[in-house]
Order: sequence, then C-alpha cells, then structure tokens
Amino acid sequence: MTQSLLGRIHLQVEDRHGTLYVSSKDLPGLFLWGSDPEDVLAKVKPTIRQLFRLNEHVDVSVTEAPVSNEARWCGLDVMANVFEVYRADSGAKNSKNG
Repeated sequence: MTQSLLGRIHLQVEDRHGTLYVSSKDLPGLFLWGSDPEDVLAKVKPTIRQLFRLNEHVDVSVTEAPVSNEARWCGLDVMANVFEVYRADSGAKNSKNG
C-alpha cells in the first residue's frame, strides 16, 4: 500500500554560542534546542509525529527526504534538513500511547 504524502517540513538550523536551534516555518510549534546536536536532531522525527497527532489529529510516519547526488558528492548530506510526512497506514491499530 502506498502511503499518502501530507507534506514536507523544511528545517531552519542555527548554531549560536554552542547551542543548536531547530525550527520550521512549515510546522508551527516545532522548536527544539540544546547543546548536544545529536540529541537535538534525534528529537526531530518524534516531535513532528507528536505535533501532527496533537494539531491535526492524525498519526504520521516521518522520513528524511532524499538528498540529491550533487549534495552527497559535496558532502552536504551530514544532516537532513527536509523531512517528508506521510499519513500512517490506515489499517494499523493505534497504540495505547497514541
């Protein structure tokens, strides 16, 4: 079954004075920050899922958008800054936690 693409979330990422800030104009409420970049970036997908659950009342799956060959060649795929959001499989049962 093909999943339905709901949209793309483009991240704005800033490093200011040792703190990484992540936000998006595409998804109000997405604002993460911290001094450990790996920890902050690991929270992006779960936060997007939770915001869709709370704001849109829909369960979604989140994947990193494909990176172009040119970007890979230039070494620009260190961190994904675009995520694709798909409606979760309608046949799946909701878990107790949402």
